[in-house]
Amino acid sequence: MNADHGRLISILKQEETALEDLYGILIKELVALKERDTNSLNELTEKKNTMLNNLGVIDKERQLFVETENNNVTFTNEITSLGNDIEECLDKCKKQNSINGGIIEMSQLFNEKILNIICGNSEEPTTYSATGKNTSKNNQHSRARV
Repeated sequence: MNADHGRLISILKQEETALEDLYGILIKELVALKERDTNSLNELTEKKNTMLNNLGVIDKERQLFVETENNNVTFTNEITSLGNDIEECLDKCKKQNSINGGIIEMSQLFNEKILNIICGNSEEPTTYSATGKNTSKNNQHSRARV
């Protein structure tokens, strides 16, 4: 194993570790979302952004290395295996991030509906007329004291 081969393996292991750490953050984010723990969410968002920046740096380092040293590195089973592990971990991160994003979106929709109800701004018809058409008895009065 030459120095170039060892350097590429080191970069790939850094990337794999960073992705595993990111996945751990995403799992913690899911728990915080379920518990509606905004303090933890803010902290986790900062950690996630830091981790994404770190991954960007590692990715650029890997790309630069491959571009400059491509002819000097033999892609062994170890490198291929690390590449596959990175791809699997990246897929896990994408799926978990999508799940977390869905929860955030549902929470936002729920909060908007609750706010509309409290403020008396419901756009949904609440009754039907004799002809079966939607009519709203809402006169835009608040249902709660503000």
